[in-house]
Amino acid sequence: MQLMFASATFLLVWAQLPVRTPLPVLLELRRDVEVRSSEVLPDGTTRQLRGVLYADTSMRLHRGEWITMTSIGVEGSCRVRVRKTELALRSCPWLEGFADHQSDIFHVFRSGKRKPAPAPSTNGRR
Repeated sequence: MQLMFASATFLLVWAQLPVRTPLPVLLELRRDVEVRSSEVLPDGTTRQLRGVLYADTSMRLHRGEWITMTSIGVEGSCRVRVRKTELALRSCPWLEGFADHQSDIFHVFRSGKRKPAPAPSTNGRR
């Protein structure tokens, strides 16, 4: 009985550990992104919007800017550095476990190194 309890406890703790992602992770913004301090919408409802990041401060990030993810928290949160500012984001949609990684907004470079974008395909034409 004690072995079953210990095994169940281990599995519960293990399931809550963040996925191991090599850090730092660089992200390039493919469009302007708003950082908001509140998830409350003008109509009074609360939810997170696509293409919006949530932290303790508000700011606007611009297309082409780079974000460096420095650590991964619990339940999809993370810490990032942008413009010499550290932000604790409540939701990092590019992480494993999110159904929509918003890859049209956040271009992830997992190795932490910038790589040139692939050349457009010419389909054999010159």
